Amino acid sequence: MAEVKRLRLAKTPQWSAERLAAEMAAAGVPWTRDAVVNLETGRRKRLAAHELLALAYVLGLASPVELLAPATAPKIPVTPSVDVATLDARAWCWGQIGPLAEWLAAEPYEREAIRLRWVQTEEQAVLSAQSRLRAARSAGTVPDGQD
Repeated sequence: MAEVKRLRLAKTPQWSAERLAAEMAAAGVPWTRDAVVNLETGRRKRLAAHELLALAYVLGLASPVELLAPATAPKIPVTPSVDVATLDARAWCWGQIGPLAEWLAAEPYEREAIRLRWVQTEEQAVLSAQSRLRAARSAGTVPDGQD
């Protein structure tokens, strides 16, 4: 994940691999300098979800999407056999488009309608959840700490 090295070196002052490892450890993810170097050079191929989130946190990123789909890459793999345009992948991660396969198969003029349909579905799900929560509050059935 060369993006980690780019982001680490962009810090002012530049962070060493040791510094990033120390920041990760301080955040509760016990990394070593070797863990950082192995990730940056591609010897380590995978990150656990908590590591990705911690990396985004310690690097001060707006979102983990900056690591998953760096804006500097023209395309990124979303599966071992499917590469997509980075902007499409980022829109998918941000929830700006619905199912990526449908989006990619659509003609460009169809994409806005797909996005709007997906946003409406998400809005309906949120409204439904809010309605259920209000009903549960009224009935006094919301467990402590759940509202």
